[in-house]
Amino acid sequence: MEKPIEFLPTILMPEIYRPFTGDESFFVSKIEEIAEEGFYRGIEIANIHDKEKRKRIQEVTSASELIVTQWMTAIITEHGLNLSAIDEKARQHAVDEILRNIEWANEAGASNIALVTGQDPGEELRIKAGENLVKSLSSICAEAAPYGIEVLVEPLDRHAHKKMFLGPTEDTYKILSTVKNNHPNIGFAFDTAHAALNEEEIETAIELAGPLMGQLHLSNAVLNPVDPLYGDHHIPLGAPGFLTYEKALSIMQKVKSQGLFAAKPFRISVEVRTNEHENAHSTELQTKQFLKRLLTEVRG
Repeated sequence: MEKPIEFLPTILMPEIYRPFTGDESFFVSKIEEIAEEGFYRGIEIANIHDKEKRKRIQEVTSASELIVTQWMTAIITEHGLNLSAIDEKARQHAVDEILRNIEWANEAGASNIALVTGQDPGEELRIKAGENLVKSLSSICAEAAPYGIEVLVEPLDRHAHKKMFLGPTEDTYKILSTVKNNHPNIGFAFDTAHAALNEEEIETAIELAGPLMGQLHLSNAVLNPVDPLYGDHHIPLGAPGFLTYEKALSIMQKVKSQGLFAAKPFRISVEVRTNEHENAHSTELQTKQFLKRLLTEVRG
């Protein structure tokens, strides 16, 4: 009998609790609450600067068996890093900055780090950007491996809003597969909004990405280019975006039917941003209710 997929509900804390960015004590306290409540099986965090707070997160998540993923997005954005840079000096600088933060991720108990790539350099330079990205990811995977850390790469959109090099699922899969030939600790962080903005059929894209997928973000986006909300703004679920409950269920049923994720638990989170003056706790409650309903139905 085929082993069923174990779906692990996960919370993307930097987006849901965005108004508290910079308040590391808040995030430590919230992680303690999450561990005590017991619904979420994984947390996604940003970089934690304070060593004692990293230690506390490690203690809490280890005791409660919470899987920790640390996103490097803020580091990449704040420092203007580009792991797919054409310029070798800029590429190496980006790699060095990520490598410096792997130890911090390990101290916080992370078993995954997650990255985004740089801006799209244009069609003529994409082959070179891909070669450079393979070099960058290979170096990062080699550094992360002794810690038991998996390196996840999230492609964004290439033409719609963020205009990043990665990109289309097919291109991402080819690059990550090349890295995986020598570094098994590489993975694909799939985001539904990015695939939709790349004008991909999401269920088909998941089928392609499947062998490399480490986790899934259910993220909404407005796909009408004339709409003021067009793009990747991490909006609430439902209209005017494409990600209704029915669409999310279709996506999850595709994941379940793949049969590729039974070997290890599959992390899934809902990506909604709480903006300034909005209630983060209300956002968390709404996304949790959505995820509970979804997982209950997809588990059958």
